[in-house]
Amino acid sequence: MSLTDAAKQPCYYNSVALNITSRCNLRCLHCYNGSGEDSRRDMDRATLLRAADAVLSLKPFNLCLCGGEPLCCPDLLLLLEHLQGRVPQISMVTNGFALDEAWARRLAAHGVSAVQVSLDGAYAWQHDSLRGTAGSFERAIKAICALKTAGIAQVVCAILPNRLNVDSLEEYVQRCLSLGVDIIRAMPFLPSGRGRSMGRPLMLDEEGYFRFRRELWRLSERYGNQIRIEWDDPLQVILGMPGRMGTNEKEPMLEIRADGQLALTSYLPILMGDCTVDGAMGNLRSAFAAARSVPQVRDYVCAIHNVYDWDLLDPLPYGEECIQLDLLEGTT
Repeated sequence: MSLTDAAKQPCYYNSVALNITSRCNLRCLHCYNGSGEDSRRDMDRATLLRAADAVLSLKPFNLCLCGGEPLCCPDLLLLLEHLQGRVPQISMVTNGFALDEAWARRLAAHGVSAVQVSLDGAYAWQHDSLRGTAGSFERAIKAICALKTAGIAQVVCAILPNRLNVDSLEEYVQRCLSLGVDIIRAMPFLPSGRGRSMGRPLMLDEEGYFRFRRELWRLSERYGNQIRIEWDDPLQVILGMPGRMGTNEKEPMLEIRADGQLALTSYLPILMGDCTVDGAMGNLRSAFAAARSVPQVRDYVCAIHNVYDWDLLDPLPYGEECIQLDLLEGTT
């Protein structure tokens, strides 16, 4: 099937995130899923391709390759060859540390049309402090330039508001403009994974978030004809769950974790089963409805009102324990 044909197919989900590895080459203080050196639970090559087929069966418009750091996955190019032309849009989220000109050309040649690069400040000290690695800012800048040169259609810079960068947002926007970035995407700090311990001192308070979002809106008004500036809040998915409980309504975004488990949402420890088992995704709508009727899930979801409520959750997101529902069915 050509990409043109894929684009004509009906899309049942807006976006599905496929975490292709839990390995990462950085140790960011705020990492909500604690990615790092341990990749023991990652899917092997055959299982990863089955997970990709399971995602494709849902007919998403966008398939986002996430992690961990996707460039740390040894099977990335093989996976892209498997996906190319079978989904309207392939996107990727990266820290940019290993993304050089050669990698940018490979991604473009394999059908990746949108790449989000984490850039957490206008200045190196802001970014490198949060990312825990000297030189990571310069690497991210070079990655953005390489993606633009390779002709990637949509280059996105993601910024996490924190105490280091909250007062230099306009400088950040100007930096992105100078690089030719298409979209600036800001998203809140979630106190989960390493973010709950190592990164927590950098988290903004409510007044800080108010000031940041007000400034973001002002800058979107000023620079909106040159660059798209948006606030992407994952909390909105969670806050909308109570209204979808007891229904067959689909979730707006799905996540497949690096071990093949389907998560009810990226930010809660609620797993529905192994998506790589043959036929497992066929009953997804009924599985969602069943998950929402579980009292423990309802209590858990309804406990979330803002980013500070993560401290009240037990078990914690991306901890050693999860709520395992095993609602997906299939045949081995």
